[in-house]
Amino acid sequence: MDPCRIDRPSGQARALGPDGTTTQAWLQTGEACAFTAAASIRTVPETLTRSLRAAFSPAAASGAGFALTIPDTTRTETIPADRRNR
Repeated sequence: MDPCRIDRPSGQARALGPDGTTTQAWLQTGEACAFTAAASIRTVPETLTRSLRAAFSPAAASGAGFALTIPDTTRTETIPADRRNR
């Protein structure tokens, strides 16, 4: 899969580590409204079984891999930028 080809909904993230290294990843989903509905429904049981207080990001509330549990969702990671020219 070519992460630069965007033929379905996607998002990109870039992270900078404390040592200056960077990495990127793309999250691609199916149809955006279907993704949102599925994610909302999947959070209900967890919300009801845990006593979360305050505001949380989706990753903090449901785990870093939560989005990948939604059907037709994939993550593509690239080679860390500091390793590309080795």
